[in-house]
Amino acid sequence: MSNFNRVYITSDGEPATGLSPTFETLKNVDDGTNFTPQPTIEEIGGGWYRFNISLNPFEHLIGVVDAGSSILDPSERKIPIDSRFSDFEIDNKQVYINTVFDEDTDTLTFLVFLLINGTILQSELTSVSIAIKDENHTDLFTVSTSSFTNGVAVVSKSGPGLTENRGFYAIATLVTTNETIVSADSYFTIK
Repeated sequence: MSNFNRVYITSDGEPATGLSPTFETLKNVDDGTNFTPQPTIEEIGGGWYRFNISLNPFEHLIGVVDAGSSILDPSERKIPIDSRFSDFEIDNKQVYINTVFDEDTDTLTFLVFLLINGTILQSELTSVSIAIKDENHTDLFTVSTSSFTNGVAVVSKSGPGLTENRGFYAIATLVTTNETIVSADSYFTIK
């Protein structure tokens, strides 16, 4: 599953454009190994750059982006990154939500699963719904499914209302045979 990341680069406090940033390091937190292949970093505009990393839900990567030698201030040239799935712990349960926007098809996809004591709950989930709200917490739409693959639900939404440069909140409600679990707000932006 892809995890889209953004990094903001400045030079003397102003947005830096026209750069070709690269990864100085990109490592897996769990075992310290280098993550390969390192993704290409491309410019969005106004100092914003993006890269796409294919992660499984358990991977957690950290690294440093090098903005290049034209950025003289080391605090602006070397930018730390932290890439992982969103997670929210509720008691001993963790609800994971990953959000991916495909700009070519205007499709928003959510991958949701529940960990209990570090293990994906596979057999007791009966449904999941995800409420999408705008930055003012106004309801936009809800997507839901009762289909799971090894305890993981994947739901998608296409169409109007999914515009770039906008922030959204996703609130997942997972229903098991024993209880209903509501996650904390997961904030995401479409860039």
